[in-house]
Amino acid sequence: MTMKQLNRTHLGRRFFLLFIGLLAMALGVAVAVKSNLGVSPISSVPYVVSLITDFTIGELTIIMHFILMAFQLVLLRRRFPKVQLLQLPVGIAFGYMIDLFMFLLSGYAAQTYAERCGLCVFSLILLGFGVFCEVKADVAMLPGEGFVSALTTVTGIHFSRNKVIVDASLVAISVLISFVYCASLQGVREGTIAAAIAVGIIAGIFLRKVTILDRHLVPEPVEVRTL
Repeated sequence: MTMKQLNRTHLGRRFFLLFIGLLAMALGVAVAVKSNLGVSPISSVPYVVSLITDFTIGELTIIMHFILMAFQLVLLRRRFPKVQLLQLPVGIAFGYMIDLFMFLLSGYAAQTYAERCGLCVFSLILLGFGVFCEVKADVAMLPGEGFVSALTTVTGIHFSRNKVIVDASLVAISVLISFVYCASLQGVREGTIAAAIAVGIIAGIFLRKVTILDRHLVPEPVEVRTL
């Protein structure tokens, strides 16, 4: 269903659901950082670079989103849907949300490995729920998913396979930056692997089980009476 087919009420509900999803994912990123067990692949590069520069992880996430948008424009050219320009304000908002939650959690530090594992699991649930909201809202996506979608359009390779390729590339870049500038592995640990595997699964569970929102997001069909 396109935006033109939605009335203002249902379109507003979808954007609100997207907003909730962005908040959940941003909190998930911040919680993952606090777990110190590794962040998700898409956040690994901004996090590692934030350790060696004066930029925050949120600011670097915004910069990465601009880069991914530029790649999409190069790949798709005239085939780039204008509606996908919404990725930019969505990506910017997401970056600032990450920094907000990083600030709110700045005084917290996990004390034990079990506590860190708990934080890691909580972050996976948040990220999965956020992806569910983003998919269910179906009005705009983050530039990370937009870039994978553009690759799928150009190459014909399945979205999930391109997603794995992009995630693996981002993790490889993060590992390289870590060893070159930090002389140790930063931001990539067991939590990174868990995120790569579990977030999509958790989002799928939400999509299958949580259907109560559907009737609030799609207008009721108009009954046509015949004489």
